[in-house]
Amino acid sequence: MGISIETSHAHTGGRVLRPEYIKKVKKIAKKHKVMLHIDGARSWNAAVASGLDMKTYLGDADLISVCMSKGMGTPVGSFIVGSEKNIARAKTLRKMLGGGMRQTGILSAAGLVALEDWETKIRRDNDNCTWMAHEIATLPGVILQPELNETNILRFCMDKHAFKKAGIKD
Repeated sequence: MGISIETSHAHTGGRVLRPEYIKKVKKIAKKHKVMLHIDGARSWNAAVASGLDMKTYLGDADLISVCMSKGMGTPVGSFIVGSEKNIARAKTLRKMLGGGMRQTGILSAAGLVALEDWETKIRRDNDNCTWMAHEIATLPGVILQPELNETNILRFCMDKHAFKKAGIKD
């Protein structure tokens, strides 16, 4: 048993969990003698957005899963980071739930290449999304606060009334 959190998360529009929040969750996990798992599909983006290196940003977790295909330039793949015991348990659970791939050597090579300049790629990914947020916010009928954009997730709403007023059919 354990606590699992995710950063950054699509349902929050890519908002970043603050290190202080992660520390509070770690305290709760420690109090109840359970592990803290961070699902870090976009933790690369969250670390860059918070101005921290990955080790500092995710250092309170007992187990971390990081995705290599979201902003890292690889077609598929992920890493599990933690103690040997925790990684073995996670791999067992993943296989029990149907996860796992064969012949992944070539894909692993793409992951190693992506790690060479990951911060540059992720910073560009976050910056591109921020640029896009500012551009989209200028369109009629778009409800968006571009200053809230922190990572590579962009969510906005469309105002049907503004479309009709501008003479745009839905």
